[in-house]
Amino acid sequence: YKDAKALRKIILSKKIEVEHSKFSSGKTSERIRNKRLRVGQSLSAITAALKDDEDDSDEEIVDVPGEDAENPKWQLYLAVKTASNAQGQELSEPFWSLPSKRYYP
Repeated sequence: YKDAKALRKIILSKKIEVEHSKFSSGKTSERIRNKRLRVGQSLSAITAALKDDEDDSDEEIVDVPGEDAENPKWQLYLAVKTASNAQGQELSEPFWSLPSKRYYP
């Protein structure tokens, strides 16, 4: 119960931090805004290229570096996943596996 309350506090604080940074980013330089626009265009180009290649298998995954760093949902996820208590145990560890159907039908 204590770990769940600690995780809740971490989630709320990280969510507020991410939302604050998202809305306060109005003062960015033109160079940074153009760079962000180019990243979006390059993702569209990658998607179009993937649709054109019919010979490729569906199992290939294209990983675009830097995509996760700017996404507020990924920032929140990583903050919750890596949060630890005073003993150094990760608070999210009990939630990595499903509960036992034997004990909780």
